[in-house]
Formats: sequence, structure tokens, C-alpha cells
Amino acid sequence: KKVAEWLFRLNNPSMAQEADALHEKREAGVYVNTVLPDFERRYLTNLDMDWLGYDLGYVEEDRLVALERWRSTTEEARRVRHGLLPALLQVENAVLVDRVTIPHRADGFARSQGWDVDALLLWSKGMPPKFKKPASNDHILFNPAHAVGIVLVILLGITIALISIRGVHAYAVTYRTMLYAILLAPPGALLRWCLSGLNGILPGDWHWLPVGTLTANIFGSMVSISMIGIEYILEVQGFWAVASLRAVKVGFAGSLTTVSTFMSELSGLMKHKLTNDRGYLYIVLSVVPSCLLSLATYLIILILSSNV
Repeated sequence: KKVAEWLFRLNNPSMAQEADALHEKREAGVYVNTVLPDFERRYLTNLDMDWLGYDLGYVEEDRLVALERWRSTTEEARRVRHGLLPALLQVENAVLVDRVTIPHRADGFARSQGWDVDALLLWSKGMPPKFKKPASNDHILFNPAHAVGIVLVILLGITIALISIRGVHAYAVTYRTMLYAILLAPPGALLRWCLSGLNGILPGDWHWLPVGTLTANIFGSMVSISMIGIEYILEVQGFWAVASLRAVKVGFAGSLTTVSTFMSELSGLMKHKLTNDRGYLYIVLSVVPSCLLSLATYLIILILSSNV
């Protein structure tokens, strides 16, 4: 963990400095709402937006003034353990994260505290802001070609080890299968990373649904059950045939599917009363289609094998 953190800070100095600035804010007692979009989280925490590379000249002046009014009227409540902090988070998460109407009681309470709710609503109108300019204060220390070379050397070493290990005893077969799975893990991880770009792509009331994670888990489940079905229904024999199926199941499908991201997204949805019903719906949309489509996939393999 320490090595990964050091490499990250080495290659992303501006992000490392931002993390240090946020740490200083937290040390000073400022609450950082990490679920907010990047721009709003940074602006409401009162970070230096010019230093971060935002060109505020591209922002409509009336909207930026409105966001500043919201920040100034809620600054006192934006403190760790402040009694009004839960109410502030409820309003901000409703408007800026979930994009839903503020509950009537929460709206009335916020206005009674002098918070400029109308200013927040004015800011939230229109497309989410994307004002980040290309970072000019970062410098690349690692050449991407070097990283690719390192990965290829590692994969080559794994391939040599896979071919070199001999024997038919359980340990040898297990080690060779795991090495094989490692070779197929990167494509699964890369596919999941690509699919993550679909999160939030749905319009309107379904904007909250992590479509990319949902797709990765459903498709990965189908791939996994396909490999199990082919191996056992067709009674596949021989190390390379069996190992290939298991490597796809463990390596590719295992890296494609994600329980950790699913639980993180589910935790975010269940954290607030406004969205916990979406959390339950997300569970259903993830588990039910995965089970049904996996079952259908297994049955298709079974039917096709019976006709062979």
C-alpha cells in the first residue's frame, strides 16, 4: 500500500497536493462531502480553484455567484460534528448527487436556517460543469512505453513458468492453472474499466444506476457459468482444455465481475433515506438478471450438448 501511494504521488503531484489540501481542511474541522461531484466538492470545501486548473471564465456568472451564496450561507454548518451537518448533507446530496426534489421538510428547515436554497437550485440547473483545463503542473516521470514493457516482461515470465512447471500431481496442476488465470485477468479488468464509463449514462430518473458495473457483473456471471457448463456437461479432458476453461472463469470473469465496487455503490445508495429504495432495486437488478441469464446459459449448453 505504501509503495502504491508513493508511486501515485510521484506521478500525480497535483492530485497529491490536492489530497494534502483536503487533509488540512479535515484537520481544521471542515467536513468534506466525498460523494459530491468533483467541482462542487472542491469549490464548497473552499479549495483554490485556479490552482487546481479550473478556468472559471467558462462558468455562467449567475450560476457561479449562486454557488458562492450557497457556500457562504452554509459555511458554519460545514463542520465536523456540527448539529446541522446531517441536514446540510441531505439537501446537497438530493440536489447535486441524486438530482431529486428536496423533501419538503428538509427544504423548509434549510430556509429557516438562512441557507440560500434557491441559489443551490439555480446552480444545479443545466449540465454538470466540466471546466478542468489540461493539467500544466504535472510532469510525467514514467514513460507509458516503459510501463507496457514492464507488463510484457511480467507476462512473459508467467508464461515461461506456466510452460516450465511439469507434473500431474495436484500442486502442479493448481499452480499452472492459477498462472494461466493470471494471464487472462488483465483483459477482464480492462473490460470492467471500460464498462465503468457507462455508469451514470442513463437519463432522467435512472441516472443513478451504475450501468457499467451492472453489465460487468451480469456478463461475467454468464461467462463463468458457461465455462462451468462446458467443462462438466461436455466432460472436457486434458490439462490445457480444462485449464483454459478454468482460467477464463477465474481470471477473465473473476476480474470482470466486482463485489467490492457493487458493495461500495450499494452503500452509497443505502446511506441516505432518499435513495435507500434505489439500493434495494439495485440489488434486485443485479442478482435476478444474473441468476436468470446464467441459468438460461447453462440450459442452452445442456440442450446443445444433448444434440451432439
